[in-house]
Amino acid sequence: MKMRLDPGLEAFTGSHTRLATLAALASAPDPMTGYRIAVLTGLPRVKVYQELHRASSAGIVSKDGRGYALVDADLVQLLRKRARMLWLDDWVAEKQRLRPSTLAIAAQLRALPTPRGHTRRALTYRGKPLPIRHASKDRVLQAAGLRGSEHG
Repeated sequence: MKMRLDPGLEAFTGSHTRLATLAALASAPDPMTGYRIAVLTGLPRVKVYQELHRASSAGIVSKDGRGYALVDADLVQLLRKRARMLWLDDWVAEKQRLRPSTLAIAAQLRALPTPRGHTRRALTYRGKPLPIRHASKDRVLQAAGLRGSEHG
């Protein structure tokens, strides 16, 4: 899967692979291995390591026992601003931050009166009614902590 990156930054760095590699390093809180960068960006490992060695010899990237890291704080700031990769922890924190307001909106929508003349229709898929699951199966699912049928 090819990442969508800022065309201006691609022109600035001269390569899609170079920009994706540097963006991954800029977004990471700790040094990263070339393998991890390749997995996260979907780039071939050989290309990632070529870019890392090129950047290392130019003094842009440093390497220690834990992996590679960007040296220049200004470059890190530019890449975080224009080519930010979102890490799972950041995404979960943002989702948790928005959850109370989302739940409040959903409660308001549920409290709205039903439109005049509206009747509850059976759920269908492509015009065919959905099969109704037996109550015993729902009890087994609920005992396992899973969700039961919503259309029974």
